[in-house]
Amino acid sequence: MRPTAITFLLSFSAVSAQEAMPSFGHSRTREAAALGVLPTPLEVAVADIVNYHRHRLPLPHGDNDVMAELRFGNTVVGVGDEVVLQLGYTTAPGDDRADLPPLNLALVIDKSGSMEEVGKMEQVKRALTAFVERLRPTDRVALVSYDAEVAIAEPSRRLDDGRWLCDAIARLTPGGATNLHGGLIAGLREVARHASSATSNRVLLLTDGIANRGETDPERILAEASEYTAEDIDLSTIGVGRSLDVTLLDRLARGGRGLFHYVADAQDIQKVFVDEHESLVAPVARRVEADIRLPRELELVRVVGHAHRSTGGGDVTVALPNLNRGVTGVLLLVCRLRCDRGAVGRVARIESSIHYSTPGGGPRTVRAEQQLTIGTDGQELLRDPEVRKNYTIAVLAEGMHEMAEQAAARRWAAADHALQSALAFARRQFESDDDVDVERVRLMARQYSQTLKGYVDRFRDL
Repeated sequence: MRPTAITFLLSFSAVSAQEAMPSFGHSRTREAAALGVLPTPLEVAVADIVNYHRHRLPLPHGDNDVMAELRFGNTVVGVGDEVVLQLGYTTAPGDDRADLPPLNLALVIDKSGSMEEVGKMEQVKRALTAFVERLRPTDRVALVSYDAEVAIAEPSRRLDDGRWLCDAIARLTPGGATNLHGGLIAGLREVARHASSATSNRVLLLTDGIANRGETDPERILAEASEYTAEDIDLSTIGVGRSLDVTLLDRLARGGRGLFHYVADAQDIQKVFVDEHESLVAPVARRVEADIRLPRELELVRVVGHAHRSTGGGDVTVALPNLNRGVTGVLLLVCRLRCDRGAVGRVARIESSIHYSTPGGGPRTVRAEQQLTIGTDGQELLRDPEVRKNYTIAVLAEGMHEMAEQAAARRWAAADHALQSALAFARRQFESDDDVDVERVRLMARQYSQTLKGYVDRFRDL
């Protein structure tokens, strides 16, 4: 008999790489794997890896901003078997921003001395100029730069033809230390001066380093930033290179309901500002929460990759980041079937709701439901191909995260076991490498396996 656990997958969708979701966890994990470096647990952000690719899910229709869909890996589950439920959600794609609320934006740009290395500042300036060309004349923008000192290069004003902003960007010159706190708070204040419920209020913070001037305590930086982001200001962060306080940048973005983009080198900066400009400035849903109501037959074991709140009555709530244009999505819940064989033939109904607010509008809710038939033992776990794919990627991501935790504690054998177990599960689900999204994540795990082997061999006899 299989273990008595039922697994639910709530999933974001994507085509190839998904532009409008946090990319840090996937990008950082892939880079460390390629370099032969073991990651920290923070770097292996499971939700980011699961949600990196674009899933095939229905798009919103009519006046809806968000679409929700529930599906099982198998709609029949045997007593004591596992089952996977996928809650997918999407927002409409589109490059037409005419229907979006006015943008109130601050660009906060690190111009410390390290930005001169390998042409980073020149790449940033080119990307920013291309980004400005995609904004509307009616958008309001401020430019804040920082090194050891903070400068409001251009106070917040209407963009119009944008030449004034492009000229200010061209004048940015690297040199000095990194007063990240001062630059961030100056940008937040510029946006706060003109913030309203009718505008999209956003700060984009770019840095290639660690705060070493002004306030450097991450907890104080987070606390002061939250005084602004707790209201109607969203914050996204962009980290360039490996010399970053990734914990701070990640927490700032998550606390500000924004995205944390990680780019390994200057070449990728263009992708963030140009290819992903919609995800930076085109919000669709804010203050998003997913509620899942489990029937009495199911008991929650864990939510994969996300913090959650739960009640004894079976309600599970997960806070999600703001949703921009072109998002598709997933969460993972692991549950246990807690009924006896007398329940065979019974139908259990699962209900879900996604609650959100539209920019400049009121609260909205979209709902989805699905039912599960309790059958005899030995039912197939992952009959649905999309759920099978997403759950396999999730298992690989969890295996790499567990590996990172065990390696951090220097428990090399346990780290290797976690990784090999995940790879074995993936082999059972996907014997070939035909699925490029699964294979991309499996390649990371295999690369970590080779790196980890050196540690296992070295410390086996100690």
